[in-house]
Amino acid sequence: MPEMIILLAVTDMDNAHFCIAGVSDGQWARPVLRPTSELPRQLTADDINTDGELWKPWDIIEVEKFFAVPRALPHSEDLGFEPRSARRVGYVDEPAQRAELLARYACADDSWLKLLNGEGRRSLCLVRAAQLSWFPNPYDPKKKRATLAIGRTTFNREGKGYSVVDHYASDWCNGAATMSSVSTPYVLLGLSRLYKERFWPMVLRAFCAPDYR
Repeated sequence: MPEMIILLAVTDMDNAHFCIAGVSDGQWARPVLRPTSELPRQLTADDINTDGELWKPWDIIEVEKFFAVPRALPHSEDLGFEPRSARRVGYVDEPAQRAELLARYACADDSWLKLLNGEGRRSLCLVRAAQLSWFPNPYDPKKKRATLAIGRTTFNREGKGYSVVDHYASDWCNGAATMSSVSTPYVLLGLSRLYKERFWPMVLRAFCAPDYR
């Protein structure tokens, strides 16, 4: 029987490679390619489109079957899939449905702290942010960085050594610093693969409930 995943992040990485993540059967999932010498792990635009249209957050993707792949903590969410057997079959368009899904999967405890420290057994976490604002990335003008406040903890380029990088152009981010006054901001956090002996925290996607306009 085919399996479904609701995409919450389609992250454009460097060198035209993509990382996708979402929820499937009540669990976080990161679809990846089968790791062989012939088939590289990185996804390309050819792997994540239906009829030439690139997949995007809130797309509902049907996969013939997910399969187990070698996992290295904290990336416990990795699931193998065959792109040729995957296609877009729907889209979560209703604001109420989006808000319910975000509230359901938001982290209810402080496990996101372990995630950001690379100490946990997971690499994806949706959190409700008390405040969210953006500023240019001095090292890459195509990207933005985020100052993210969760509870009493604030993460930015000076705070606690975290550099939270948003890989999106974030066209919705104009006025995002004040969006918490009109809606509930949620942030999907993730960890990079091991690089320079560290798993780097990233903002994969930000959401508002109801949607921020």
